[in-house]
Formats: sequence, structure tokens, C-alpha cells
Amino acid sequence: MRFIALDFETANYRRDSICEIGLSRVEEGRVVETRSWRIRPEPNYFNWQNIQVHGITARDVEQSPTFAALWPELVPYFQDTYLVAHNASFDISVLRHGLMQYEIPFPTFHYACSVQIARRTWKGLTSYGLGSLSQWLGIDLNHHAAGSDARASALIALRAFEKHGIDDFQQLPAHLGLRLGRVFPGGYTATGKAAAPPKRLPVAPARAIAGPERSAVEKPDHPFFSKTIVFTGRFLSMPRARAQHAVEEIGGVCSNQVTTETHFLVIGQKEFVAMKEGQMSAKLREAQRLRHYGSSIEFVSESHFLELIR
Repeated sequence: MRFIALDFETANYRRDSICEIGLSRVEEGRVVETRSWRIRPEPNYFNWQNIQVHGITARDVEQSPTFAALWPELVPYFQDTYLVAHNASFDISVLRHGLMQYEIPFPTFHYACSVQIARRTWKGLTSYGLGSLSQWLGIDLNHHAAGSDARASALIALRAFEKHGIDDFQQLPAHLGLRLGRVFPGGYTATGKAAAPPKRLPVAPARAIAGPERSAVEKPDHPFFSKTIVFTGRFLSMPRARAQHAVEEIGGVCSNQVTTETHFLVIGQKEFVAMKEGQMSAKLREAQRLRHYGSSIEFVSESHFLELIR
């Protein structure tokens, strides 16, 4: 089993504002190398919210290379390989935007999301965030240091692969029901639920059971399909992990950060009430700011979200 685990940290809401990259290389089922590089984004502007997450400032990267200058050293890690990232939709988007900023051709590789892998391996956990999973699995983690995050993603994937007896990435559809994503010159395809094999025998219609975990197939005509959804605030109806799973089953992409690529911000009931009273979370304030500058982020209440996933 050979693959690369990836993690990016960004300076602000822009996906091309890369300020740190971490890579962890796995050979024969074990981590053999973990590296990280500081990167100077162009422009070198840091949002205070991002600084609070990773602690990196504009001054810290003044003498660091740009992503374009560093890319020749990085490209051998990406070309013709398999890659894993925790919440891969974010990291792959950052990679694509970083390359597009400098008009650098995409490399070719397949990738998987360790969040999706973990949800199908250890069902029923209250959180599948990198910090929570690492603590539960006994993995040392300096959270939001890119190298440490990449290593933790690699180890989470390796634990899951061991549990399922997976020794080849091409086994993920059969063992976990996951479709590999792919990046290639000129485009990409997202990870998601693998196509179900054709049924050989007729089966009785399934009973209607409440709960998003019963969503069986992606829904190309659904408003969430192929869209990026961010959650904020506490849900009264279900754990956030369950709500995120419902979105992914439909074919949407969940992210933990509000950016210009966010399509929907789903607001928990308590925060929705607080918003009407003028109290807003950091995610909600950022979404309001982006909307002011022309972004089309749509706000969705918890009750409306429940209607959409039924």
C-alpha cells in the first residue's frame, strides 16, 4: 500500500491563498516520510480567523517561496499516485486553485477522503473531525500544523484499510462503497458514493424510515448536488455529523470553512434565532461579508434543511 497524505493551510478565504502544505508518504503500509513547507501567498494577506486556526502570519512567510516557486519540488509527490486528505474536497480545491493561479498544468492522480473512509469504518462516532478521530485512535496530533495533519490523515486511512483488509486503492468501491476522485490535466472528478452493482433479484420496496442515513443514491437534480455546504451552530434535530452524511449521500460536498466557493450555509436552529437578534458566529459574519462583495451564498435554516433532505 503506497500513497501520499496531503494537508493545506490557507491565509484567508481564497482557496489559492496557500500558506503551508504538509505531505506524508506511505510505503508498504507505513509512514516513511512527513514534510511541510511554508508558502508565501500572493497577495500576502492573512485573515484574522485563519490566523486563529493555524497561527501563521504574513510576517512568518515573508521569506518563504511562492507556490509556483515550490511546485517543481512538490510535483514528484503528486504525479501518478494515490492521495488521501481529511475533507479532501477542501484540499483538492486548494491544490487546483493554487495551480490555476500560476497557470500550472494539473498533475494526474487519484484521491480519497479520509473523512468518508472513517465514516464507513467506525460508524456512530459523534465527530469525524481530524482532532476527534486522532484522539479516539490514539494518534499524536499538533492540529493545523500541515505536516502533523497530513500524517494523522495517513494513519487514519491505514487503520481503516487494515480493518477492512484493503491493500489496494482500487478495492475502495467494493469494500467501502466509495468512488475514487481523480485530478488530471484540464479537470477533475470528485470522490463520492460508488455506483451500486445491478440487482439480480427483485426486492420489496423499502419502508420509509426517517433520517438522512437512509438516503441511498446521489441525486443530480437536488439543490445540494455538486454544491459546497457549510454548517454553523448547534442542530436540535440531529448531530452535525449525521447532517453532513446526509449531504454527502445526496452528492454534495461538506466544508468547515466559509469561502467564495461556498454555496449554502446551513444554520442550526438556536443560531438562526440568535441571528435575528443580531448575534452571529464567525462563519455567519464571514458569509455576510462575502455576500456584501457579491457572493451568492444562500442561508438555509435547520427546518428548511430537514425538508430538503427528506
